[in-house]
Amino acid sequence: MNNSANKKPLWPQTPEGTTDWDVVFEDPTNGFIAIISQAKTPEALRQTTELVIKKLFTRDDDGPEVARFCNELDQIISLINENDQLDATVDAVAGLLRSIKNERKEKAREYLENKKKGSMSGERRSRRKKNTLAAKIFRGLLVASDPKIAIPIILLLMAVVVTAVIYFTSPQKKMPPREVSAAGQQNQQAPLAGENAPIITDEAPTDLPTANEGDAPSPEDEAGDSVSKWPRAVLLQPMQWPLIRESKKDRLIPYATLIYVKSAKAISAVCINYPAVKEKLLISFSRAGLGNRQPSNFELKKIAATATNAINKRIGPMVAYIDIIQYGKKGYRATNTPPCRLAR
Repeated sequence: MNNSANKKPLWPQTPEGTTDWDVVFEDPTNGFIAIISQAKTPEALRQTTELVIKKLFTRDDDGPEVARFCNELDQIISLINENDQLDATVDAVAGLLRSIKNERKEKAREYLENKKKGSMSGERRSRRKKNTLAAKIFRGLLVASDPKIAIPIILLLMAVVVTAVIYFTSPQKKMPPREVSAAGQQNQQAPLAGENAPIITDEAPTDLPTANEGDAPSPEDEAGDSVSKWPRAVLLQPMQWPLIRESKKDRLIPYATLIYVKSAKAISAVCINYPAVKEKLLISFSRAGLGNRQPSNFELKKIAATATNAINKRIGPMVAYIDIIQYGKKGYRATNTPPCRLAR
């Protein structure tokens, strides 16, 4: 009897057969976030979260990931010595775990897409194999094995070959010289004097169309910034504050984040490191000591400045500044798919 075939999965599964990370992290009873939320002291919060991280990263080559997340956990826990707000620290640690959850969900989605593509490509290869030219010729030869069929087919093929030889060996028709054609068109299209003929000057035109904000940057953008102007805004998926509603009176307000980057390379750097960037934003919110109240405009600017410094330390000096805009305020924008893109 094969015990491995009947072995129950360690994690809850989705109908597609992948781990249901939403249940693993968000289940109100046994989810990881519910477990760490029960911590009553900073040290208990640290130990519980470290156990969760080590439970998630168990492969031999996961050591650097464990060290990275434990280091970020230590940075969050250390803040509690300044303002003594355990609840806000728990929210920040929950944000760290949610960034891990989002990474796992993205990997599961890519796995399912690759699996689907592999199945479809296998079917296409099978169909192509059946419909290849060699297969068709082979089937044709089987049919043409009868002399009554083979002789007409051979005569038809000979006629096709002769026609092709005549076509490709015949001299090609020469086109008139380009200068002659251009001169003829110029004579036909030249405007008469006094009929609002365009004035040609040596000055550069000032009304040329400019690139749209959502267009992909060209090599000239990155080299000389001759087309697009930097910084340009990268729009992230909205985040909510507070992260966890402690009572029905707490309002979960979405906030849009516009990260203004300095180059096309910075766009890729921000979006590739999206989970870490989102984590830095959540940590910046928690450091503001808001609790479950909404930040003021001054506090939002301070949070944005803190997040700018933290993100630049993580990916390099690529972010010029950050705008964080509350839902309902002027300039609010949202994106869900993808969670990180160049703003339009």
